[in-house]
Amino acid sequence: MMARLLAGLRISVKLDRFELLIVLLVTVFGLAALLLIGMRLQSFAPTPHCQELVWRGYSSEDLRGCPGLLEFVQFDTSFTSNAMVAMSVAPFAIGTLLGSPVVAREIDTGTSELAWSLTVSRTRWLVGRLLPLLSAVLLASLLLGFGAEWLEHVRFSVVPAAESFRDYGSRGPLLAARAVTAFSIGILVGTVMGRTVPALVLTAIASVVVYFALSTAALALQPLDPVSTSQAQGDIGVLNVRLAWRTPGGQVLSDEQARQTIPASSSDPEAAILWLNEHYQGVSMIIPGTRMPRMAWTESVLHGAVVLLTFGASLILVQRRRPF
Repeated sequence: MMARLLAGLRISVKLDRFELLIVLLVTVFGLAALLLIGMRLQSFAPTPHCQELVWRGYSSEDLRGCPGLLEFVQFDTSFTSNAMVAMSVAPFAIGTLLGSPVVAREIDTGTSELAWSLTVSRTRWLVGRLLPLLSAVLLASLLLGFGAEWLEHVRFSVVPAAESFRDYGSRGPLLAARAVTAFSIGILVGTVMGRTVPALVLTAIASVVVYFALSTAALALQPLDPVSTSQAQGDIGVLNVRLAWRTPGGQVLSDEQARQTIPASSSDPEAAILWLNEHYQGVSMIIPGTRMPRMAWTESVLHGAVVLLTFGASLILVQRRRPF
């Protein structure tokens, strides 16, 4: 049993060596870039108070009292922000690259008929092909996620990264959940299409669509707290979701509900805003940074459900699919 498993592992690595090499290079260079950027930010050595000024705003007097702050901001804007954007794209790239060719390439090159005829069952064949690739997806995305988490701590040590929505989705274990989802979608799309390049393109598109759908669903499941706009703007870690209006009696109305109460005489856009400000208090509906882990877990559970559905569908389709 072990010998058969090792043989399957060697075959899988050999067949996907090009994609695995790309993922390895992306992971190594990504971690190196995160480390170098973080070390460079640390070299400017702004105090936690000075780091907080990056969010709240600073004056020329603040710059004199915070040596290295201006250089910190310039470097952060030029490099760190771009690195975080790259981290948000990385899980989709890794999952798509490793997932979409697994079945599609076998069918596309005509080797699926031989591969499926030599195995005890197609299910065992697919599981044997998936396990090493799934391990690579998890390892690469977790390493990049924790590297980005460390960089976020370097950027804003004044607020714990686990209690802040800054760069949410570009760091931490959530990257692994998104990468595995893209991987599972790639398996399913490749099984259905049976063509490598079209499967790659469609997987990338489908993964992004699913990401936005699950992020929206996870956000909708979170309770929102109404706070003053100034309080929301002054808190670094909160997620500001939308504008709302509070009545004198304390009832919170959505922007749409509040606008429905505007009299016809104030239908002009400027007059409508004046009327709302006269009769209601503008508030921001937020999710406090302390609830970030709950939001991440909610989204991860939703990703897990999609992974189970797509993997299950792939297993069924591989059993019934013609090898061409």
